[in-house]
Amino acid sequence: MWNVLGNILVNYWNGIFGIAPSIHTTIVCDSLVASLDFVNLNLRNNETDGSVYILTLFERYVLYALTRSVIWGVSFLVGLNRYGNALDILGHLVVLPSVQNYISKKIQRSEYIKDAGLFARYYISLNIIRLIKALDKGIKPVPNYAIFRITSLASYKGIYSKIYYTFLYIALIQILKECETTYLYYKAVKYAYYYKFGYMFNSMSKTTAVDVINLIIEGNRWDHLASLDVMNAVITILKQHIRSNFTKMDIYNYVETFGLLWSLLLFYGILNNTLQIYILCISFSMSIGIGSIDMISCALALNGVLMGLPSILLTFILLCRLAIVDILKEAHFYINNRKDMRITIVKISDNGTQ
Repeated sequence: MWNVLGNILVNYWNGIFGIAPSIHTTIVCDSLVASLDFVNLNLRNNETDGSVYILTLFERYVLYALTRSVIWGVSFLVGLNRYGNALDILGHLVVLPSVQNYISKKIQRSEYIKDAGLFARYYISLNIIRLIKALDKGIKPVPNYAIFRITSLASYKGIYSKIYYTFLYIALIQILKECETTYLYYKAVKYAYYYKFGYMFNSMSKTTAVDVINLIIEGNRWDHLASLDVMNAVITILKQHIRSNFTKMDIYNYVETFGLLWSLLLFYGILNNTLQIYILCISFSMSIGIGSIDMISCALALNGVLMGLPSILLTFILLCRLAIVDILKEAHFYINNRKDMRITIVKISDNGTQ
C-alpha cells in the first residue's frame, strides 16, 4: 500500500513540476524583457517615456512566485494531462509588461503602495519602541501612543533619515574611540564635526543615558529622538547591553548554525523525488502535530527547495523565521485596523502632541 501511495505521489510531483514554469526560467525571461526595455530607452534619448514595467523588481518576483503557486493549485484540481501545456503558457505570459500593467491597474497599486509605505513606517516605529524598552530596566514604560507619534513624524517630517545618519555618526565615533589604533581618527572626526555642526561629542555614563531617554518618554518629546544626545544615550546603553549578553562564541554558533542548515538543504536538494516527498510529508505531519514555528519553518523550507528557490536564501529565511512571523502578525493587525490607524496618525500629525 505504501509503495503504491509513494508511486502516486512521485508521479504527481513530477507532473506538477513538469508543467509549472520554473522560477529561474521566468526570471531569465523577465531579465531579457527588462534588458530590451533598457536598450530601447537609451535609443530614444529625446523621448520621456518611462519603463514598460509599472511594477518594481521585487513586486514582479512576488507575482511570479504567486503565479507558480496558483498553477500548482489549479493543476491539482483540474488534472495535468488535459491542461498542462495551457497552464505552462499562462505561467510564462505573466512576464509580459502588458499583462503585469493590467494586473497593476486592477489591484489599485497606488492604494497598495500607500498601505505598504504606512505599514513599513509603523513596523519600524514599533521596533524602535521595542528597542528602547529592552535597553535597560531603569527605562520607564513607553505608551503605545508613542508608536503612532513616531510613525506620524516619519510620514510628515522624515525622522527616519535623521535617525539613520545620527546613528551612523555616533556609532562610528564610538567605534573609533574604542580602538587604540584609530583614536587619532576619533579626535579628528570629533572636532571636524564640532567645527562643521557645533556639536561636541562627549562620553556618557549609563545612568545619564537612561535619564536622557526617560526625559524623552516623560515629556513626549519624540520629535527629539533623532538628536545626537539621544542617539548617544541609546548607543551607550546598547553597547553595554551587547557586551553583557553576547560573546564571540555566540557569533561562532550563529555561523556554525548557518553552515549546518545550508549543508542540509543542499543535501536535501540532491536526493531523488521519492525521498524528498517522504521527508517533506514527515516534516508537514510533525509540523501539524507539534505546531512549533521551527518545525513549520523546516517544512516550508524543504518545500522551497523543491520549488527551485536558492538554498542560501532559504537558510537566511530559517534563521530569520521569528522575525518573519512577527512581520506577518503585525501585517495582519495593520490590515484589520488600517483605516483607524490612518485617522489616528493624521490627528497626531495635526495636533503635534496628544
